[in-house]
Amino acid sequence: MVLTVSPDKTLLASSFMMPMVNACVRIFGFAQYSFQFKKQKWSKLPNNKILFTRKTEYHNCARKYCNLDQEYNLPEHIAEVKSTEDIVKVIDFANLHNIPISVKTSGHSYYGASTGHQTLGINMRAFPKNLEVFSNYLDSSGKNVGNVAKVACGMLWGEVYEIIGDDWDIVGGSCPSVSACGGWLAGSGLSGMGRSYGFGVDNVVDFELVKPNGEVVLVDQHTEPDLFFALRGGGGGTWGVVTSVHYKVYEPVGHILVGLGLDDVKTPAIFNTDGVLAQEILDHWHDWWIRACQDLDDRWSGYWMQTSAILIFTGTMADARTTLLDSYDAWHADFLSKFPDQTGLFGAQTTKYKVSAGTYHKLREAARIGKSDTTGQTEFIINNKLVPLEFLDDVQKTKEMLWDLTRNGFVHFSYVLGGKQSNPDPGSPPASFHPNMRKSIWQLVFVASGYAAQPTWSAERTQQEMFDQVTAYVGESGVGVNHGGRNVVNWRQEFWGENYCRLEQIKRQVDPCGRFRCWQCVGWDGPEADGSPAPPLPDTCVLPEVVCPDPTADADPTADEDAGENTTSVTLIASAAGGLVAGVVFLFVLNKKLSSKQNQESQMLAYNKAQPRLIPSI
Repeated sequence: MVLTVSPDKTLLASSFMMPMVNACVRIFGFAQYSFQFKKQKWSKLPNNKILFTRKTEYHNCARKYCNLDQEYNLPEHIAEVKSTEDIVKVIDFANLHNIPISVKTSGHSYYGASTGHQTLGINMRAFPKNLEVFSNYLDSSGKNVGNVAKVACGMLWGEVYEIIGDDWDIVGGSCPSVSACGGWLAGSGLSGMGRSYGFGVDNVVDFELVKPNGEVVLVDQHTEPDLFFALRGGGGGTWGVVTSVHYKVYEPVGHILVGLGLDDVKTPAIFNTDGVLAQEILDHWHDWWIRACQDLDDRWSGYWMQTSAILIFTGTMADARTTLLDSYDAWHADFLSKFPDQTGLFGAQTTKYKVSAGTYHKLREAARIGKSDTTGQTEFIINNKLVPLEFLDDVQKTKEMLWDLTRNGFVHFSYVLGGKQSNPDPGSPPASFHPNMRKSIWQLVFVASGYAAQPTWSAERTQQEMFDQVTAYVGESGVGVNHGGRNVVNWRQEFWGENYCRLEQIKRQVDPCGRFRCWQCVGWDGPEADGSPAPPLPDTCVLPEVVCPDPTADADPTADEDAGENTTSVTLIASAAGGLVAGVVFLFVLNKKLSSKQNQESQMLAYNKAQPRLIPSI
């Protein structure tokens, strides 16, 4: 596969990149437009607008349990917050009225963790988009942790990269529409630089968090060690609302992007006409690739598919050659000697597929990495499986697994793990994602979206068969929360393994009322996707006895009598009858400001579930 740079510095690549690029789907994403809503029914509302419209079957996870036969899994109301104070007020309101909360920045959760049926949704899209870089930053213990960037949690990674520019490297997501400190980070933080610098969570110094009780705290390994553990891999949507993160940043040392593998202009024809030849070719490619992964230099990171790889090297071209590319060239020469009639299948010279840049941001810009779709597909199904490094010791068995996936028409794109992701800096606090994330070499991501060999299969069935097939080879190795499936059987064990018990204990202590809740999130106690009750935790997992405090016990009924006309910047978006009108989801931006006394009176009308309603600004 040959990548070339066009005169306008954009990367021209063969179509094997597209499944990876198209995987960056903004489920429930907000469109960047609004229209005046003209319906007479709402004509008297102040400044009413349609925030976005979506067909009701926009994505399976618009429904409960990501099942199109279920009712809608959408918030009853959405608060568009613009400050930490706004978030506190929304949480206080939810606590007072016993309303569950969901949280969303970009809505990138493939299993719908950023939405929830009958919740009060906190939407971070209007939260400040600030970024500051500090030299010699001191953590809460006074330790100098070096250079950090403070990232406000209304930001997406594309916005972070634009601001940070050429000055620094920061470990972030490939898709620019992913939140810089939402579910991506809470799941682990997979990155195109992960082997060089670790997972996203390995680069967090501290979080600012609004806890479920409304308290604003700094969370690091010294101030709140349990919460720090939970936020570093315990999944999003359940611990409170993160408002800012201090990330480590690095002096740029340069990056090189290379594309290796089959040229898929000829690949489909070979696969369709000669399965024996296809297996021989793939076995030859996989044999080199599997062995290369076993001893891969930590400075190589990236992604790969059945027939190709996109790799990013942090360092010089000379080092890139000695650590991998010279080996690839030698392998390629051997390939040509064995398959002389297939000279077009692999790129012949490494100089033809390199793209260099000083920073990861500039490399992404040159290579057009991560141009996300702004829409989704109902039948876009994704899941993953962790492949332990030790599994690759049996090269033949690994090749058999990969060939089984390919011959059945299954598509995968995968992250190369290991490196600093397996060996973080000495003294680093533990992360809460599945322990096998540290022991794995691949996060094998399955994509089911129309590529199946038998098109009569549903995408759901295809995805599940891929999952089962890999599990038959690697065993119960775990699932990464980033790119986790929407209906993972035994998801508590698959996502977090032995860490789940501690996470559930922390959840009980931090959120005794279960205020923050979402599907396949720590603390979920609702039914499973098939309607069965949540399975019991092991007898060895002892949960603390907790009491949900009464928010009205210490309330002063006269506290707001003299509040005057004080208002907040919270913008509340109301949904009609659960957000469904004539097959379209309507959310209305309300800029109505009420005095505290008016607000108290209006609160009494909240949660009349019989008809469309509004929650006024708090």
